[in-house]
Amino acid sequence: MLRWLSVQGNRDWLLILDNVDAGNEENLESDVVNRYIPKVDHGNVIVTSRVEGLRGMGKSFPVSKMNQREAEELLQSRINATLPAYEAPSAADDEILEAKLDC
Repeated sequence: MLRWLSVQGNRDWLLILDNVDAGNEENLESDVVNRYIPKVDHGNVIVTSRVEGLRGMGKSFPVSKMNQREAEELLQSRINATLPAYEAPSAADDEILEAKLDC
């Protein structure tokens, strides 16, 4: 995956590393950067975490629990783009996702 993200022609990508909380907190930032984030000047990365020490990775701001619409609005505002249309998940899909995300 890192190889594909690193290709100069693959510029419009978004990598989301969600809930980066496990591991040795002293070295967590360097572990995340070295293992999962390509060293390139293109693409976008969002890292979510409860670990304060990761704030030095880039722009950081706290967020509280939010519903799906709020999450979509936040993502859309941060990437400065309109999210593509998609088929809305069913109520059952929503319940499964909300349970996993503790919404």
